[in-house]
Amino acid sequence: MSGTEAGPTPYDFLAAALGTCTSMTLRVVAARENIPLEGVEISVANDRMHAKDCADCLTQNGYIHRFTVEIKLLGTLTTEQRERMLAVAKRCPVHKTLTSEIRIDERLVD
Repeated sequence: MSGTEAGPTPYDFLAAALGTCTSMTLRVVAARENIPLEGVEISVANDRMHAKDCADCLTQNGYIHRFTVEIKLLGTLTTEQRERMLAVAKRCPVHKTLTSEIRIDERLVD
């Protein structure tokens, strides 16, 4: 059986999770802090690069996976509010998970 490769990749799903989590976190904090955020548009791209080509990465072997998150904030926000929203974006649970040490334990079960 073969596929058409027309569907999303696992990394596309991971990027979607990051974008969705970021958007939700921004909306919740903006509402709580009375920031006049009317909407959010998020674009997430993912790629990978050789670790040896990354000047500011700790890992030097294998690959570094990179997610580029572009955030468009809709509404009349001050510069301070926009900066606050950028800081909040980095606190979404998926972002925190992806930027922390991850351990995966795999085992077969009956």
